[in-house]
Amino acid sequence: MSLSICIPDLIDNGTLTGQRAVRARAIYETLLNRYDHELGDAAAKARATTETVAAIEREFAYKKRVAAQAAKAQSDWLADMQGRVGGADAPMDPFAARAWLENLDKRVDAVRNSYLAGFSKMLERHRRNLLGEVRHRDDLMLALRERFGESTGDLNAKELADAMGATMDALRERRNAAGGHTAKLDDYVFPQRHDSRLVRALSPDKEEAWVLWRARPEIENARVRDIELGNFASGERRERLLRGVFDGIWSDGADSAKPGANFGGSMANQRADARVIHFANADDWLNYQQRFGGNDNIYDIFVGHVSSMAREIALMESMGPNPAAMIRFQKEWIAKSIGEHGSQAQIDKVSGYANRLQDIFDELTAANKVPDSRRLALTFSGVRASQTAAKLGSAVLSVVPDFATMMVTAHYNRVPVMRALGRYMSLWNPANAADRELAVRLGLVTDDWLALSSASYRYTGEELTGEISRRVADFVLRSQGLARHTRNGQWAFGMEFFGHLSAMRERAFTDLDPALQRQMQGHGLSPRDWDIWRATKPREERGSRWILPDDVKDRGVAERMLQMVLAETDYAVMMPDIRTRTQMNSMFRPGTWKGEIAKSALLFKSFPMAMINLHGRRMLDQPGAWGKTSYGIGLFTLLVAGGALSAQLKSIASGKDPMPMDDPKFLGKAIVQSGGLGLFGDLLYNSTNSFGGGLAQTLLGPLAQTGASVGQLTIGNAARALDGDPATNTRIGRDLSNIVRYETPGGNLWYLRQVWQRGVMDAIQRLIDPEADEFYAKQVKRADKEGTAFWLPPGEGLGAARLPDLGNAWAGGTADAGSEGLPAGW
Repeated sequence: MSLSICIPDLIDNGTLTGQRAVRARAIYETLLNRYDHELGDAAAKARATTETVAAIEREFAYKKRVAAQAAKAQSDWLADMQGRVGGADAPMDPFAARAWLENLDKRVDAVRNSYLAGFSKMLERHRRNLLGEVRHRDDLMLALRERFGESTGDLNAKELADAMGATMDALRERRNAAGGHTAKLDDYVFPQRHDSRLVRALSPDKEEAWVLWRARPEIENARVRDIELGNFASGERRERLLRGVFDGIWSDGADSAKPGANFGGSMANQRADARVIHFANADDWLNYQQRFGGNDNIYDIFVGHVSSMAREIALMESMGPNPAAMIRFQKEWIAKSIGEHGSQAQIDKVSGYANRLQDIFDELTAANKVPDSRRLALTFSGVRASQTAAKLGSAVLSVVPDFATMMVTAHYNRVPVMRALGRYMSLWNPANAADRELAVRLGLVTDDWLALSSASYRYTGEELTGEISRRVADFVLRSQGLARHTRNGQWAFGMEFFGHLSAMRERAFTDLDPALQRQMQGHGLSPRDWDIWRATKPREERGSRWILPDDVKDRGVAERMLQMVLAETDYAVMMPDIRTRTQMNSMFRPGTWKGEIAKSALLFKSFPMAMINLHGRRMLDQPGAWGKTSYGIGLFTLLVAGGALSAQLKSIASGKDPMPMDDPKFLGKAIVQSGGLGLFGDLLYNSTNSFGGGLAQTLLGPLAQTGASVGQLTIGNAARALDGDPATNTRIGRDLSNIVRYETPGGNLWYLRQVWQRGVMDAIQRLIDPEADEFYAKQVKRADKEGTAFWLPPGEGLGAARLPDLGNAWAGGTADAGSEGLPAGW
């Protein structure tokens, strides 16, 4: 009996529900159309029936497995939360639930890095240069051609292509094990991107755009995989599948959305149809990516694929196949538990607890980064990138407090402090490629090797967008050494932490330092996990014995150990943690005027926010009053010492002698500088910050300062010209030169700053500002009054330079250059 006859019977006897029956009939008719041309009528119906029944059984088994995985994830979380408060009769702790969710952030990084660790040579060879460009792209193109089966004769390209294929398949299998539903394709070559904006640019009319897109030779030559039937489609079926792909690209996925359905579908069901188009060769893939993908860089595409798969794997393994449903479950259970057992004060805050959980989840999934208006978001982001390029050129001089946080975090984890600092210094050696490769093999993959602008995120709290502005800002950050410092600090701490864990392998868990035991338990590592770790045979690398995470038999143990190291690395060399990012991104929706203006006001303030969220919270978490006090005093003392040195370096970079340290204001500036608020520290000595802005403008952010400068040039000078007082002069020349002086990207680079300020801008200002000499004299007089005379006075050109008077830092007073150009007291 064919399926077309037996479906009504199966519905009548309850074997098939209506929805499953519709699904079965659709599969059956598709198969029948396929086999009808190959087999006789009876044989086609029989084969279609058999394969449809098998497909329905597979779908049923999959749905049953996914439902079981979701139920287990919910049960495990519920048991964990109830166990923390002593049982089901006590109100759940919403802060524990928030910490559980925040912990997934480094879980994502650990999964990603564990798969990229095997690509240490690729990441080393193709790491980005000062311009943010991937090195040796031609080699990557050879690997791409090898992926398409083209023999290039290059053994390294062949090995890289095979490794990429094996990694992508391993990710697919692991995702499927977590509840995914992506079939293995032996002919799958490489991920592809489709940019709906580029497709829409073909024509504003959808049907015309479809015709133009369909007529592209890359599409015409491509094979079209029928995911449902497991073969390559042809004829009418091929056209229907292509049209489905086009509709999805055109609508950016909205064509498959169901109005009225709960937001956030099952993550498990994603990617199942993402591999329909199979380009004929590497050239077709490249041409399509250049025209409709927005990026033909296989380095970025491969790393992006690994990163997105790792995110989904980490979330699905912890939250079940449908993380969106899991977060709803968590919020509902917290509300139920507090409603039944909590105090009135807790009940009043239930809505806030739920909102905070949702905010963290949106940060984990990047749902909070979808702008209301893409054009507005890109415009403001580009402006903020230009602010970064113009005003963070000397940010590397503010990193001295990093050594304080590195030392405190190393001591906290019982990592040898001086070894970490020594490792940091050795990593500056450009010939030290072996250490860089070892760091990657340990799983310490830093973001600046993977993408642009990771160093900027420490200070701006934003991932820069817009190609040109992003590259300019990234160049400023890389060329001053900030990106390298950040990476070396992360590697140095991480390597020494792993070295310490490897050195402790002879000890049982109970024999470890109690602080290290608590740290490991806080990251879900049990005594049994430690035994698995230390049973791993170490490798001889760089004169020491290391346990590499990739060698640990239990991948879960290796990734949890890596997760712990990565989490502590953020304390050592501070990066905005998920709590800081959530605070900055959840309150201000991108692409709205309110959100973009607020984000602009917070520019350069993510670093002090991270200080509070990381070390401030850790200090409060210490047991007892003495524990909190000792942690706080130790950190504060080292930070202030680092802040003092940063303040002096910035003073010298600004063309002045070091500040006298016996002035009480200097202590205040050192304290503020130690927390990453150098612009506010400037105000302790002056009424303006380093870029000419006052307190109000500093509080409102650098963009407000730029707006005020433009307003002064235009509206301010217009008001001066029209006030009717002949004694009032316009200051167009000065205001214009100040805008050029302070808003030019790269003009604030610490090693070019005086050349730009004294050698270029002073001369320009003298040409267009009739009161330039008076302005320069006021600057010199104010500096003398503050006890920080200029070693390169404004208005006198580069030839007037002398050596900075370092003795001024502790002797005080005003420097007096000798006849030989040497400072007094040198």
